[in-house]
Amino acid sequence: PVAVKMPKGSYVGGRERGLPQLANEIRVLRHVRHPNLVLFHGACVDFQGSSSILALVLELVKGESLTTFLRCGAMDMGIPPSAASCDEGPIPGDTERLVVLLGICRALVYLHKRSPCIVHGDLKPSNILVETFGDGPRA
Repeated sequence: PVAVKMPKGSYVGGRERGLPQLANEIRVLRHVRHPNLVLFHGACVDFQGSSSILALVLELVKGESLTTFLRCGAMDMGIPPSAASCDEGPIPGDTERLVVLLGICRALVYLHKRSPCIVHGDLKPSNILVETFGDGPRA
């Protein structure tokens, strides 16, 4: 299964981002392979008149945002989550939260050690997805 993402400013002929910048980003992404980073499969361009829309084809991650994961984990510390923030299920403990945070750190170290160095540029909890497997969570 894959996810198709249409980045903001994905209009190749538009004012926000040009084709050379997007092509460079895709060129870098196609060499990134790490267990804590979403896998980039490819890109598609839909030509529509004078503008073209770019879509990225990525690994489908079935999980929740880091925000939701941590908020649900805060329940055992007496912090009430918002009504719609948590699914029914076990509350992640300190070990699970630490595993997720270490995974994020490993991914960042991998990106920063690349040559040239890759900087995420928009790292925030809502951009980090946490999947839960039989052996524990993964970010």
